[in-house]
Amino acid sequence: FIARRRFKKYTMVLKELEAATKAKDEGKLEKALQNVGILPYLGNHIPVVQKAKETLAHVIEAKKVMKMVDDAIAQRDLAAIERALSAAKEMKLSGGSIKQAEALKATIEKERSTKELLEKAIATNTVDALKKALAEAKKMKMTDHPKAKDAESALQHLEKEEATLKALEAAIKKGDNTAIVTNLTIMAELGNTEHPLVKQGQEKAKQIAKASKAAEKKMKEVERQLKNAVANKDLGALKELNPKVIQYGLKGAVVTEANSLMKQLQAKEDKFGELSALKHAVEVKASSYDGVTAADVKAITALLAEAKKMGFSDDDDEIKGIKDFEIRMKSQVEAQSQIEKALKSGDETQLKKAMDVIQELGLETGLAQQVREAAGLMQMQQAEKDLEKQAALTEKIKKSLVEGNEDDRSDEKLALMEKRTKEHEKLIAKASDSKYDFTKYYKIREDSDYLEFVPTDAKASFGARKLKSQTKLIPKSLLQLPQSMSKSAVQVFKAVLQYCGDLANPYPNTLARFMIVTALEQPALVDEIYCQLMKHVVDNNGPVSEDRGWGLLCMSTASFPPSAEFAPYLVNFFLNHRSRGGLIGNYAKLCIVQLDGRIRLGATKLLPDLKVIDTYSQRPPILAIIHRAGDLDPFEIPVTPDEDLDRVLCDSVYPQAKIPEKDQFLYGIFVIDGKPKVDMDLRKRLTLFYKKYNPAKLVHVDYFVSSWQGNEEALFHTLIKKYGPEPTAAEYEALERGAKPKEKKGILTMAISAGKQAGKRLGIVSDEVVPPAPETQWPMPWWVFLGDVFLRMVKQGVEPVFTFKRKLYVKGEKVTQELIDQARLEFRNDDLAVNDEKQMLELVALELSLRNGGKAAKDSSALLDLGLKEICPVSWLAKMTPSEIADGAEAFLSKIPANKKGMEERFFELCKQQASFGMSLFYLYDQSSVETLVAGVDTAGIHILDHARSKELQLINYRTIKEFGATSNYFWMKVVGGAGSLGKGEEVVYLNTIQAWDIYGLVYDYTHNAGELNL
Repeated sequence: FIARRRFKKYTMVLKELEAATKAKDEGKLEKALQNVGILPYLGNHIPVVQKAKETLAHVIEAKKVMKMVDDAIAQRDLAAIERALSAAKEMKLSGGSIKQAEALKATIEKERSTKELLEKAIATNTVDALKKALAEAKKMKMTDHPKAKDAESALQHLEKEEATLKALEAAIKKGDNTAIVTNLTIMAELGNTEHPLVKQGQEKAKQIAKASKAAEKKMKEVERQLKNAVANKDLGALKELNPKVIQYGLKGAVVTEANSLMKQLQAKEDKFGELSALKHAVEVKASSYDGVTAADVKAITALLAEAKKMGFSDDDDEIKGIKDFEIRMKSQVEAQSQIEKALKSGDETQLKKAMDVIQELGLETGLAQQVREAAGLMQMQQAEKDLEKQAALTEKIKKSLVEGNEDDRSDEKLALMEKRTKEHEKLIAKASDSKYDFTKYYKIREDSDYLEFVPTDAKASFGARKLKSQTKLIPKSLLQLPQSMSKSAVQVFKAVLQYCGDLANPYPNTLARFMIVTALEQPALVDEIYCQLMKHVVDNNGPVSEDRGWGLLCMSTASFPPSAEFAPYLVNFFLNHRSRGGLIGNYAKLCIVQLDGRIRLGATKLLPDLKVIDTYSQRPPILAIIHRAGDLDPFEIPVTPDEDLDRVLCDSVYPQAKIPEKDQFLYGIFVIDGKPKVDMDLRKRLTLFYKKYNPAKLVHVDYFVSSWQGNEEALFHTLIKKYGPEPTAAEYEALERGAKPKEKKGILTMAISAGKQAGKRLGIVSDEVVPPAPETQWPMPWWVFLGDVFLRMVKQGVEPVFTFKRKLYVKGEKVTQELIDQARLEFRNDDLAVNDEKQMLELVALELSLRNGGKAAKDSSALLDLGLKEICPVSWLAKMTPSEIADGAEAFLSKIPANKKGMEERFFELCKQQASFGMSLFYLYDQSSVETLVAGVDTAGIHILDHARSKELQLINYRTIKEFGATSNYFWMKVVGGAGSLGKGEEVVYLNTIQAWDIYGLVYDYTHNAGELNL
């Protein structure tokens, strides 16, 4: 009876598969294939099942090709349209989109003919030819095309020249010298001083034709920009400048070179468009059931050869990617025969080798899928054989785990934080490829296997969420594991849901501990646990649940490593999340850094501390990226939620910075709100990257986006290796900003640090006026938690920028390189208010010359190229344009010292002349004047400065302060008469500020270290 019933079920499943295959319906095929879990070996050996899988793959491929057609139509790219139509023809596809693409292709070909007509008319430079070409452009609705604009400029130039010559001729006949001079000026501005009438007019008026000063300045600026565009081979800039070149009638070697270069670059861009379209078409085919052929590779090779003849080199960013793609496709074609042989043989060794090749090449063909299925089945069978070994290993590990103390954890953290290993760098490079997307891991169960025991009406929803967040228990382990281990995996997932709040439990912290202990005791479950945690945070609509899931990932990467085989998939997941804004991006960076040490050291021998786990619900763990003055790399320090600033400094920063114990009290960590952190898409990241390193590549950003979407980390790994790191927070802001003042933020957007529990700043207070937000970096007191600082700023849409530097100064100490580097940093960050324009211009000239290796920059253009916008204080960029600052700073280039040492000394001397030099600054509200003031704390005491920090209003010497304290919005002092300028007697001074506890901490440091500071 049981056998007959089972046979009936098998028959029904196979009939459903045959019907769905015949219908070629994607939905029906997916539904039918979800039911093959009841068949022996998931039906992988049954022809009907294999045929259904093949048909589904072809249906999905047809959808991809049709999308490629639709995308090509949207882009109006002829090369992309031709490749898409070729792919559609190969698959015998038809429909509305195909006809639309064919019609658009014909239209674009006509537009190309019109463009050629415009180019010929511009070269001929006659009124009739230009008018005829522009009429055709209007007919084709191409009036906004760059060539149409060039032709329009040329026509306007000719017509203006013709009208001016007529006016000049009439003025000569009348003998009107004033009119002659006016028209001579216009002709000079049109760039035509060789016409016979111009010569005649010059003789008559006894004056050389000369453009007006304003026009001459504009012409020189266009020439300067043209030279830069030629030097940078920037096609976009050359196109943009061409109408102005025509308008001013510019001639000469630079114009000739620019026109020639523009044609070359345009031809290269067209050829590159063909390459891009071909690459995209072959990519679609590579992910199909049948895969690529030798003919596909041959087409890429031929087009690459043509590109090389046109001047492309293998080192070009665009070509390098396609060249690498060509090599990968060749390898895929060669691998097909090896995979076929392995499948036919059924030999475990051959299948394993074939699996390695498939993983390395990221193959997604039908044959590759069959190998994955066979290899996964063999792995699971082997795991069942090894169950006894795993049990023995678990018992051994249990005996080695111990409850550690704080010193044990500090020692382990120092070991984990050793410099990033080359092996880890290689792992990151490897993992940046999209083939290591964790959803492609071959050990993940097929839907049919995963859904075997799920009711029919729930299969679709469970299948759709297999690797996405869900609030229901999983039916089986996500990876192919023996039944006993699968049951343990389900229990772990239940613990994850309970800790994250998706299922109720009164003791969630014990469940996080249970998950970590399970991973430590059962290494065979580690990859499964990581898969579960990644699944939990993907597409999770519950902010608290998602945040707690990332908290578990942070705890896990600090406790146990994945298997070597799974490591690239895990790292790829973090790489793809690290560019996200706010806490998620920081969590991902933290996990990457922690994995370096954890892979090197292996799993921890310390059992998780429930008290530490409890702090994860109070504040987030973070990766504190702490910048330093000079050319030193920033520190990347994992900070757990239980670590306050003092512990971070003592356990991590001071040892890494090699600060002697006797000098440690002089240093601190400063904070300021950084740029608004948004989730940057690939286009934004690339645009900013090339703005910094190679503006000529900006025209190809769209190609990079279309070619590398989903594989951006591999692209950026290559770009960073070639050019340098992505723009920093400060550079991001410099690249984005124009001449706009920095917005002042209100209470809901200001950045703040944490204070003592008694002085929380975000509490609602009854004061009538909200104190001003900080505008410069300030030192945080030792008791704050960096996780609190990060969290509060993130909630306000920004991220903190941490800097490790001197906060206390010894009275009369000598100038050191450290102090010079800090002064340069504070000038760039606008922490040092330079109010005198001449001093600012000289400092800009000095800073950029120091950046130039201690060699004075050549001129204003060189100052701009050296990164003036990046180093100039934002307060001055709000008043003057970068070009104006460069022109002003140029005057100082001939006056600055000839060597680096002299430049640094002069720079420091100018900085010392500023009113706020050597001070830590805090912002106050003065109720009497209803103004924002600044409190500057240094060796002399507390200085009250005006908002511009140009004038000292009052000084309160430390010796006059009898007592001081802080509340949430006030720093107060009992001051007695004497060194301060408050008069005699005793008075309580209140400073209305949200930085009250920060001032308290710094004043405490100065007054309690007075002897060491020579105060």
